[in-house]
Amino acid sequence: MALVIDQAYAEFADDAEYAEGVQLVREGRRSVIALKTLSKAYGLAGLRLGFAITDSDARDQLDRVEEPFFLSRLATAAGPATLADKEWLQVALAAVRRGRDHLSQSLGVLVCTVVPSQANFVFADMGCSARELFRRLMARGVIIRPCDGSGYPTSIRVTVGLPERNERFLTVLAEELRALRAS
Repeated sequence: MALVIDQAYAEFADDAEYAEGVQLVREGRRSVIALKTLSKAYGLAGLRLGFAITDSDARDQLDRVEEPFFLSRLATAAGPATLADKEWLQVALAAVRRGRDHLSQSLGVLVCTVVPSQANFVFADMGCSARELFRRLMARGVIIRPCDGSGYPTSIRVTVGLPERNERFLTVLAEELRALRAS
């Protein structure tokens, strides 16, 4: 049996208490598998490229399972090049953290309950139907994820974007929230 830790959003975390699964492997813990991806912080979502960090016994078990899909040549070339560009990663992470903080604070001003985030998105209770809000925002060209299908009928998830896109989202959201709350 193995403990598998999905660390898809680990690079975005800035909380000193954030648990790093890779550290458990470094400490010599057996059968710990830390999964990492280049899809989120590194911006290679379309390439579906990731890796596992684990001990040799767990690696041998993983090697016995043949995956049905193999890496493309583009993914194989992009992976090492992306990991080598540490300066770009730091710039990108800082921008996401600033955007995340700004979105969280701005949503709070709009009287939404924001869950503290350590990822590249914000989860918030909007106090109204997430599905209706989704429909209204989509009609205006703004995409969010309603979380009603996960049991949170009044909550949304919004990915941190470029500053101008974040501002457009907040402007349109404020207008639509006013309209929904008035009705």
